[in-house]
Amino acid sequence: MPSLLAIFFNRKHLGKIFLANVPAGLSWIAWVALLVWAVTGKISGKLAKKYESQQASVS
Repeated sequence: MPSLLAIFFNRKHLGKIFLANVPAGLSWIAWVALLVWAVTGKISGKLAKKYESQQASVS
């Protein structure tokens, strides 16, 4: 689930979230932490540039 959320939200640390998801499946606390990380992490790539340009035009 955290990996799918990281893909959906286009997160920069997708690979790290995916790798940490495997052993974290054994621990609910770590799994919940990964869910939070997947949803709140930095946006990567083209989407980040688009978001930054929109913010600059609003200001």
